[in-house]
Amino acid sequence: MTPQQIKSAFGLSKLPFAKESLTVFKYAKFNKAFESLYYLAQRSGIGSLTAPPGCGKSVLLGTFIDNLSRTSYYPVYVTHTTCSIIDLYRQILHGFGIEPTNRKAELYRRLHERLTNLASQKRVRPVLIID
Repeated sequence: MTPQQIKSAFGLSKLPFAKESLTVFKYAKFNKAFESLYYLAQRSGIGSLTAPPGCGKSVLLGTFIDNLSRTSYYPVYVTHTTCSIIDLYRQILHGFGIEPTNRKAELYRRLHERLTNLASQKRVRPVLIID
């Protein structure tokens, strides 16, 4: 069945469990964590979000990124972190729109240059989230 046929057959206006139809339930702890993330972003801070598996950390981070103003923030979301440090650097650079190289020192130099450029010349705060 096509998505349209499913919606017609069951009288649905949108498909259940599809990403665009998900509504995030924002309970008190969710809102507090969201506000803490926003506080960190405003102050260019560093933070750590920990909770048991299945609590909604990734949903929180996705909601946070979706709500950041692209005129003030440049969010990069990295999810595949079970790799070498060089590969992690490459993922981060790719997220910030930089062509990665094979040399660690060059990766660091390019990342530093890009972050400095975003912050000082474009007046945009880079936000790196590693999930």
